[in-house]
Amino acid sequence: MTLQTGATAESEARQATEEALRQAHLKLEDLKSVVATGSGRMNVPFARKDLSLETCLARGAVSSFPRPGRSSMRAPKVPRPSGFRPRA
Repeated sequence: MTLQTGATAESEARQATEEALRQAHLKLEDLKSVVATGSGRMNVPFARKDLSLETCLARGAVSSFPRPGRSSMRAPKVPRPSGFRPRA
């Protein structure tokens, strides 16, 4: 979806939300919560919560690539190539 930019971040957020709701055949009242993200997140007065873009990306990565039984914040173990010897 592409929208014309408005005069303010608030009007742009409202316009984008209204269009998304229209396409989904929903009303704002049908939503349990609205979370604003990105640099303009503080300008969305109807959001109940705001998150940084980095937080959203990290949560999406963890959700897309879960690691059962392990902490999701650990670095993956990289296998060493055969014949690898660490420097002395």
